[in-house]
Amino acid sequence: ECRRMSIGHMIISIIAVFALIYLAVFAIYRERSRAALFLGAALAVTAALELFDMCSLHRSLDVLAWKRYALFCEGLLPPLWILCSLTYARQPRDWKTGWLLKTLVVLTLLFSIVTVTIPLDSFFYAPDFPNERLLFLSTTGFFFYIGIMSCLVIALVNFETTLANASPDSLGKIKFNIIGLGT
Repeated sequence: ECRRMSIGHMIISIIAVFALIYLAVFAIYRERSRAALFLGAALAVTAALELFDMCSLHRSLDVLAWKRYALFCEGLLPPLWILCSLTYARQPRDWKTGWLLKTLVVLTLLFSIVTVTIPLDSFFYAPDFPNERLLFLSTTGFFFYIGIMSCLVIALVNFETTLANASPDSLGKIKFNIIGLGT
């Protein structure tokens, strides 16, 4: 029973990875713009994160190496999704963002730097990992994930602002795209 569930979870993860990669390629192919590039990059990194997390749960692979790759992808999520939310469904010449959002975009790049410079055991600890494949967050990991969550909420607020300020003509076109991105 347990073996079948893990295979089922693996199949769902593989389907999700292929779907995200397909959507990333489709977004860039459909519209060659800065917004499509940021959306494609965000979807591709999300697919890589899913793949690396799945590999880190596999018993025969090097768990720590795959978890390091997954952590790096998690560090890339905030800048990519914030850049995507600032450019999605907006005019190409409309790059009018305040100094606060520009500073936030630059600061979110620190997430990926932190994942490379701080040792992996500063983020997680596992008291009995061979028997229980369960990781606990350390203080660094706790604040890292609180920061990522806060940045992703800011990206969702930007998507909501785009939807609220859209013209009636474009509202019908982008409404379902933004709802899909937020779920």
